[in-house]
Amino acid sequence: MARRASGTAEVFTEAVDDVEQTVRAIGPRLKALRAELGLSLQQMSVIADVSAASIHKIERGEMVPTITTLLKLASALHRPLSYFVDEPGDAGEIGRAHV
Repeated sequence: MARRASGTAEVFTEAVDDVEQTVRAIGPRLKALRAELGLSLQQMSVIADVSAASIHKIERGEMVPTITTLLKLASALHRPLSYFVDEPGDAGEIGRAHV
């Protein structure tokens, strides 16, 4: 039984690590896309109806966006939600679908 419990713990630990890696990737992806589109924090704030301070904190990894905030950002940038949470190369990052 101890072996099975250990295996379950390893799977759980890997899943948590995957989630943390996904969350850490949101900010850099947001910042890179905003820069690619030539938008200032203030412009992005107006377009997405999210405060510039929140966007800045998300980009720096100091804040994890709520699902509502992430949906607003994705919609404003004409990207699917998956753009921010899928691994690079996944189907969600290929297209420019609207949320």
